Amino acid sequence: MAEEFPSVEALERLADHMNTHEDDFAKLGVVDCRMGVRVESTDREYTVVFERYGCSDVAPGTADIDFALEAGVETWQEMYDDIVANGHASRTQTLNYLALPGFNMRVTAEDQLGEDLFSRYGQTLQAFFDGAGAALARSVS
Repeated sequence: MAEEFPSVEALERLADHMNTHEDDFAKLGVVDCRMGVRVESTDREYTVVFERYGCSDVAPGTADIDFALEAGVETWQEMYDDIVANGHASRTQTLNYLALPGFNMRVTAEDQLGEDLFSRYGQTLQAFFDGAGAALARSVS
């Protein structure tokens, strides 16, 4: 059975992976945002704070975020399982694909600047989630 995703523990492992691979993330450029991760129809929501080339915090709740990624439990789990199975998101499981209008993930923000941060840092955010395969492999070895 796959790990439930998202959770504080899973996101912390992704943060650890990012922070131990800062050189790789530096190639993508500086990132500075507070991302919310919300699971629809549940009370599961998390804040992930990105600074420079790393992740400085993962916490429950979504206070003072720039934008949020919102999806149902099935969408989050399918994306995560796909990344773990393939080492990265396949074409139909990337954040950009899932967040297209009419698909199963939404990017929400209080203003246009918050929405813009998702697009501006999209490659880094995808690389953060793509770290699931490597982070899971490290946790079981």
